[in-house]
Amino acid sequence: MNIFTTFIFMIVIGAVIGAATNHLAIKMLFRPYKPYYLFGKQLPFTPGLIPKRRDEVAKQVGVMVMEHLLTPEGIQKRFESSEAKQEILRTVHQYIDKGANMEITVFSLLEKFGVSQAGVKADRWLHQWSDQKLSSLLETYNQQTLSELLPVEVETNISSKIP
Repeated sequence: MNIFTTFIFMIVIGAVIGAATNHLAIKMLFRPYKPYYLFGKQLPFTPGLIPKRRDEVAKQVGVMVMEHLLTPEGIQKRFESSEAKQEILRTVHQYIDKGANMEITVFSLLEKFGVSQAGVKADRWLHQWSDQKLSSLLETYNQQTLSELLPVEVETNISSKIP
């Protein structure tokens, strides 16, 4: 029984020493939050290691999160999951329903965002775009005859229906 008591006593003493050193180590990591001075000299281990290097630790945690937790593959896999697709569809439907119930026009919404005379600008842009496309088509096909431009099937159909 004497050996058993010694064995239990050693376990208890080891646990107490381990708990005390762990408690002290954790306290030294996080506390104190600011440096303490004695006779104009900073006391050692003040502030604690984490508060002293807070910016460096924050940067390293951010790098670790970006490199290991928020990888493009992980984000893509998350968006491809059926739950995410359902959530996205539900959110889009909510916004569509909300927008459908609003009594606001597209022009008033554009005016709200600082685009004035949207109808005139859209009309002008559409005319310019169509004129450019028509000019480029005319330039490309200007020297060709109609029979060269039409496909053979269309030309055959036309010649069979028109005497």
